[in-house]
Amino acid sequence: MAQGGFSRFWQAIKRLITFKFLYESKRIDEKAEAIFTKSPDGIKAGYDLTKEKWVTQYRDLRDAIANLLELQEQRQIRLEKSEKEENELIEKREGALTLFEKTQAEGNLEEAKKHEAAFNRFHSRIEEIDKMQEELLQEITENGKELANYKLRLTEFQNQIKELEEEKQEAVADFVSSQKTIELNERLSGIATSLDSGPLAAIQKRRNELKAQAKLSSELAGTDVAFQDLQYEKAGKSTAGESAMAKMLAERKAKQKEAEEKPVQEKIEDRPEI
Repeated sequence: MAQGGFSRFWQAIKRLITFKFLYESKRIDEKAEAIFTKSPDGIKAGYDLTKEKWVTQYRDLRDAIANLLELQEQRQIRLEKSEKEENELIEKREGALTLFEKTQAEGNLEEAKKHEAAFNRFHSRIEEIDKMQEELLQEITENGKELANYKLRLTEFQNQIKELEEEKQEAVADFVSSQKTIELNERLSGIATSLDSGPLAAIQKRRNELKAQAKLSSELAGTDVAFQDLQYEKAGKSTAGESAMAKMLAERKAKQKEAEEKPVQEKIEDRPEI
């Protein structure tokens, strides 16, 4: 009974430790998540850490592909060397066969056996090379397809890393914009809460207001006029196009009318006089 009680007590301790560990882990995860989601700087840091991780993975993948390329090049070099060796062996085999026929015809059996042995040695090596070349070609073909897929994945990974910087800027802009919208809505609803509005906050606020006014002034002075000119130009082109279309339609209708009236006139002219 005492042993069973101790066992239950130990199980309860284990559950308590496990729960405490999971609870603390969850709190750590929540704190880490808050670091990367509560401010623009946190969002930037999250993207920067992700980019650093992706760059490391990209480099590892690139190095692995480079090693595969090196092995592929070594196979290609072995194949080229084997082809050169095979061509030389084929010539030697032909020479051994020629000398074998000559010495056999002369009745020199000892020399004929020597040439026959050389022929067999060359021929055996040629067969080995043919088998090795077949294996090399198969490896080169299969690895070539794998390398093509790896290169494609590496290119896609590279593009994702490049797009990450643009995505970071958009995420920060969305966060700031949404935050400002919420603050504005809260102020309009009369439920905004303000903390210490000391001189630093007032200076920063006035600074942002002046920057916004300067930007708006620049846009009104230049960008809007240019945009209006572009609209006028498009409208002019559209009107010119419509005028040209109307003119061509009128000419086509006139030609059709002329074509319909001409046979009638010719028919009247061809009628015999009474």
